[in-house]
Amino acid sequence: MKKIISVIVSGVLITSLFTNFAAAQQGNDFSYSGKNAGKSFLPQIAELTPVPDNTSGTSKADLKLMKANMKAAKAELKATTNFNRVYKNAPDVKWVVEEKALVGFFNQDDKRSMVAYNKKGNWMYTIVNYSADKLSATTRNMIQEAFKHFKITLVQEISQGDVTVLEIHLQLEDEYKNILVYEGEIINL
Repeated sequence: MKKIISVIVSGVLITSLFTNFAAAQQGNDFSYSGKNAGKSFLPQIAELTPVPDNTSGTSKADLKLMKANMKAAKAELKATTNFNRVYKNAPDVKWVVEEKALVGFFNQDDKRSMVAYNKKGNWMYTIVNYSADKLSATTRNMIQEAFKHFKITLVQEISQGDVTVLEIHLQLEDEYKNILVYEGEIINL
């Protein structure tokens, strides 16, 4: 159990770093104006190098580029197919291509979500941010009992593989505290 928790805690800390970076890049509404904003893994048609009838005239660099374009197209198709199956009604998804990931951002039911896929199109993790009123009454009561005077400022539901952890952000005046809730147990960070 301790090993599982330590793996979860390290994953959450790394994910939190990415989340804070992504939030800084995205702003509250997840708008993005970076160099990859709105870009697809898929290259534009004009960017593709045509395949000649006789491949003996094609350079190795051209073949390598075509292969990379095909891998990117396959990965994007896999990621978007998975996304559309899991998040059927996600409105206005904004996609960002990072160095090693394809990340989708969307708002739904007063929750801000970020879902990440690797460059092969495989799902890596999902982070859903929401306010305390969206937290289950049981979990909210457990936290309020353990941290009587603290206010819940943010809930981050982090899913990776079969594991889902809640990172709860608490505040008492100028004091801030983050805790984890895993399988109904509070874990102090």
